[in-house]
Amino acid sequence: MVESGFDIVIEISSKDLYSIIYFFNKHTFCQFKTLIDIICYDKIKSNYRFNLVYNLLSIHYNLRIRVLMQVNELMSIFSVVGLFNSAN
Repeated sequence: MVESGFDIVIEISSKDLYSIIYFFNKHTFCQFKTLIDIICYDKIKSNYRFNLVYNLLSIHYNLRIRVLMQVNELMSIFSVVGLFNSAN
């Protein structure tokens, strides 16, 4: 976990995505109820070619968090549409 200015940044593995996002959304001390956006950028010469960034906002605590994850074109990830309509 890295604190960047006023944002918190964590890097996770793809298999942990849904459980971590679920925790941030539902836990009383987090309450990240808003998914601002999902960003994907391409690092062409890397084993994990794509980096996904989930930007979450907790209005209750006035905090933002960035959840980073590296994936390649063969990996599948769980959708968070069940937690955030904005992921659709």
